[in-house]
Amino acid sequence: MADLKYITLFLDRQKEFNMLSDEQAGKLIKGIFEYSATGEELNSDDLTVNVLFSVIKAQLDEVANKYDEKCRKNKEIATTRERKKREAKNTNVDERADDDVDDHERSPESTNVHERAFDTTNVNERDYSSTRSTNTKTKTNTKTNTKTNINADALIYGEYAHVTLTEEEYNSLLADYGKKTTTDYIERVDEYCERTGKTYSNCYLTIREWLRKDGIKADDTWKYEFVINQFPDVV
Repeated sequence: MADLKYITLFLDRQKEFNMLSDEQAGKLIKGIFEYSATGEELNSDDLTVNVLFSVIKAQLDEVANKYDEKCRKNKEIATTRERKKREAKNTNVDERADDDVDDHERSPESTNVHERAFDTTNVNERDYSSTRSTNTKTKTNTKTNTKTNINADALIYGEYAHVTLTEEEYNSLLADYGKKTTTDYIERVDEYCERTGKTYSNCYLTIREWLRKDGIKADDTWKYEFVINQFPDVV
């Protein structure tokens, strides 16, 4: 029988109990409790008590079986609920892991296309790089340059001689961005090539691409350049 803390006696059994003597009723009640507690069936010398016990025993067994079934279903419900909680928790962990992977995969896209160290330098270092424009070395193509793929009309720019521009390309950058910005980006490309060992076959397009990626618009830059040139002590 189920591990019940109580027994159920139906009121429709009252008529049978009233037909018993007090002694018979006492034996039957004791037999019911004993069976409910230990599962041992009543075996009385009194046939009437035995018959009535058999009827009540069937009812007790039915109640116990229903209780067992209810306990089993409740256990299944609890097990299913816990399993769904664990699955939901694991799903959330996997989704956060996927987000971390996506962030990691997106991180190269958020970096500057040309991977320049100038993004991490401080303002003073960038200003210093800009002031070095007066020391920019311009060399004619009188000797073979093995670092850069250049054409016969190109001039070599930059301290490390990695930037090559034709006179027309150089003047085009000056016209669109002014001398200060043009010189600054020549220095940046030149130093990037020196640091990484990379070369560009078309430095003119590379410089324009860097300017575009940095959000520097040709229509606005020359205006600020003009104002600065009017006050040379500011530079």
